[in-house]
Amino acid sequence: MKNQPHRLSPSIVLNDEDFKTLLNYFDRSWNGYRRVRKGVIKRVRQHMAAIDCKAVNMYLDRLEKEPDLRAACESLFNVTISRFFRDRQLWRFLQECCLPQLAQQFPSPIKIWSAGCACGEEPYSLSILWSTLSLQTQLDILATDAQQICLKRAQIGYFRKSSLKEVPVDLIASCFEPVPETDEYAILPKFKKHIRWQQADLLESIPQERFHLILLRNSVLTYFMGKKKDKTFIKILRQLQPGGFLAIGSHEQLPMQSEHLPRSEKCPMVFCRTQ
Repeated sequence: MKNQPHRLSPSIVLNDEDFKTLLNYFDRSWNGYRRVRKGVIKRVRQHMAAIDCKAVNMYLDRLEKEPDLRAACESLFNVTISRFFRDRQLWRFLQECCLPQLAQQFPSPIKIWSAGCACGEEPYSLSILWSTLSLQTQLDILATDAQQICLKRAQIGYFRKSSLKEVPVDLIASCFEPVPETDEYAILPKFKKHIRWQQADLLESIPQERFHLILLRNSVLTYFMGKKKDKTFIKILRQLQPGGFLAIGSHEQLPMQSEHLPRSEKCPMVFCRTQ
């Protein structure tokens, strides 16, 4: 017999206060998860049911004693929400100012890190944007994500039309082709050649490379808090070349201010490392 999905026991309670307790345990932010919490709570309740924990205090006790369960639980907090050219103001700045400046300032290749790339929408957006600029230098994009399943989907390069809603019609026609008998579009192979894919949990393993542009958007700065966020941000920032740019999400703030990381006057989501 095939394994049947574990049905949730109605006695398993995980309300918002319980969820906040779990978030605090993992140094995660309620503000970051508030709007996306339903899916996460459902996954956590399924995990609680699978290990026969009916209340959050019992669950935390098991997590504290069993590292494997703790790691399994923490993986349930991963949120994958993205789309092509998310935050149009940022992409205009990259097109008109940032990428041309980097190509002029640094030798080839221009190295970009998409940190937390989800299913590939962001690195593919970069590759498409680069193709419109006719810059005389090479591009090298490292796309990382904690979830191997997301990286596999990204490498296949199939996307639903809903994730393309901010892509101009002419670029959809020139950069994608419809997948027969589905509602998906496949990105053309030529836009894959600039991208390297790598599994990396930003809390545990920072790529030991230096980059001219790092996109740290809607991940660490949204979903984490406290020392864990601060330490991870510092590690990531070390990989940014002086003169390079850091891009964050439109609703995010840096965990710390520095005179060596001033905000761009042309785009509030972008900061330049001066040294």
